[in-house]
Parts: sequence; C-alpha cells; structure tokens
Amino acid sequence: MTLNEFVNEITELMELETAPRLNEELASYSEWDSMIILSVIVIFDDNFGFDGSDKITGCKTFQDVVDLVSDKFDV
Repeated sequence: MTLNEFVNEITELMELETAPRLNEELASYSEWDSMIILSVIVIFDDNFGFDGSDKITGCKTFQDVVDLVSDKFDV
C-alpha cells in the first residue's frame, strides 16, 4: 500500500469529499470517531502487519497516523 492509497482509504472511510491535509488536527473532524480508529487499526494490521492499537490514540494529526506506518509504505 502506498501513502496515497492509505490516505484515500481513510478519506473513503470517513466519507470525506477531499483528502485531509496531513497537518490537520484529527479532532477537527467529527468523522474521526472510535469506528474510524478501529478501521484504521484493521488497515494497519491487514496491510502492514502492525498493531497500532496502543499508539493511535496518541495521534493528534493525520501526519501522526501516517508516521506510525510510514516506513512500511510501498514506494
């Protein structure tokens, strides 16, 4: 999975019309809720073999979420 695919998947999950900017605060989106967080954890596990459940709650921006798996993206 590439960075663009990851961002697109989150955009679709959150039912946003445009992709969030990476520096945006997660809290600014009412769509960023426990179901989305759970879905992102599943994406982490399915695509990257990474259990981010203990780290994702500390994320403040979309960049923080990306940074959790940035070393695992396809180039």
